Amino acid sequence: YQSILDRIRMPIQQLRAVLESVEASQQDREWLRLQTQGELDDTRLVDAAVGEQLVFMRRGNPPPMSGLFQHLPKRLLFAVDVSASMARFNDWDKRLDRAASMVALLMESLDGFEHKFDYAVKGHSG
Repeated sequence: YQSILDRIRMPIQQLRAVLESVEASQQDREWLRLQTQGELDDTRLVDAAVGEQLVFMRRGNPPPMSGLFQHLPKRLLFAVDVSASMARFNDWDKRLDRAASMVALLMESLDGFEHKFDYAVKGHSG
């Protein structure tokens, strides 16, 4: 593990600098319905035909609801190939070594950012 860390020390520092500047937004943007302008809401076509004005939707931040604020970290899931071919072809193209370096880079870079990011690394053999 230490030899992997020695190879990726600089990329870890660079990724940590990026992660420090990331602000996890409290709310993701969503479609705001019942708007007077924007894109026509397909679910309100009949209302538009009879003259209703609030038949549009647009992307934006939803209005805040009192008492419902949750300051949760962003959730990240990383899927990693752990199939037998990773070890079988490692001598040829170093795919297992690169995957191990990538996972170490993620774990070392995200260390200490638990308040911003909740991450998991899952292996798949598919």
